[in-house]
Amino acid sequence: MSSKTISRNGYNNARIWQIAFFTLNNTSSNLHLFILGFVSYYATGLVGLAVMLTSTILMAARIFDGIIDPSIGYIIDKTESKFGKFIPLMIIGNLISAGTLMIIFSVTHLLPESVQLIFFIAMLIVNKVGYSLQTSVTKAAQTVLTNNPKQRPLYAIFDGIYNIGISTKFLFPLI
Repeated sequence: MSSKTISRNGYNNARIWQIAFFTLNNTSSNLHLFILGFVSYYATGLVGLAVMLTSTILMAARIFDGIIDPSIGYIIDKTESKFGKFIPLMIIGNLISAGTLMIIFSVTHLLPESVQLIFFIAMLIVNKVGYSLQTSVTKAAQTVLTNNPKQRPLYAIFDGIYNIGISTKFLFPLI
């Protein structure tokens, strides 16, 4: 049986579990963005980079993120695999984003001062590539998974449940 069905009105319908699991990718992206929000405190407080320098680097990283998005779209369009066009890029993007976040927070402050800034910038660039892969797939694949207007609100419902669950269970007790 196919993973998607076509309804009488011509819409592609996904199974509820597919939408539920797919939405976890957006939750993962939100979690990465939340963690990245602490990088300025880390870079200035623990690493010792200047506040203005750190702010400028983070702003440049966001601009870089916007510049590379069309390239990521091109990569998505050209990707064909036995797992489809989205799943490999979603997994690769998630691994890159999560991996670079762990590396930034666990390695940067241990390096010699002369290399910290270059390493920090390089890791942010790699992080933005992974993050862009992950978030671009999130938005592009939603319409492919289902184009049924009755199913589309399920993304927001699952996303809200996941984000509230993560926020209340794991994040807020840490703060």
